[in-house]
Amino acid sequence: MTTYRLSLSFILLMAVLGCESEVPDTASQSVSDSPTVVDRSETDDTEGAMNNKIVPRAAIAACGGFTIDDAASILDVPASQLEDRSETYSNKLNLCSFQKQGSADGVGFYLSISDSVERAKAEMEQGRGMADLAQTTIDQLTGSESQEEALKNAESLGEEAYFMEVNGTLNIRVGNVQIQVFPMQDQQQMKRVGRMVAMGLKKF
Repeated sequence: MTTYRLSLSFILLMAVLGCESEVPDTASQSVSDSPTVVDRSETDDTEGAMNNKIVPRAAIAACGGFTIDDAASILDVPASQLEDRSETYSNKLNLCSFQKQGSADGVGFYLSISDSVERAKAEMEQGRGMADLAQTTIDQLTGSESQEEALKNAESLGEEAYFMEVNGTLNIRVGNVQIQVFPMQDQQQMKRVGRMVAMGLKKF
């Protein structure tokens, strides 16, 4: 995880959250045609409940139940080698970070909470648009053309999920909460993190 990608992740996330006041509560009507990825590991009844469930703010403060031991299991290192560098930015945004001592390597993700499921859906859609714009801007500045799509859907994670090429993050929505997993060595590791956090949020 590079400092550049982490900073870009924060900028894009704050840009989306900054637009929150401009998004009407009926915004889901304008994004209902956008593709969503459903977690097929859950039953239909659970999926329907989560689509309308308001996750409590306490869930993001607790990192969705994700712990330093969970990070250690994903990194395959003893928990004693990791440091908890989590931080609360506001009552709507929390950084969950578990990193190797003296290193930037580790497991990290943002959790952001919206006032409604409809608003969270709209913010995920805004993220899609910003990814396309950011990729186009970078291509213009560098005089090259990216060989990767700006977004790639991720299956079996939350109500909808996608990888964002421009900053390497995995973005997932669970009810009214968005999870943004930072880049790791491979996307399977990121999906493991995202799946654990998503399942943890559903228990609150």
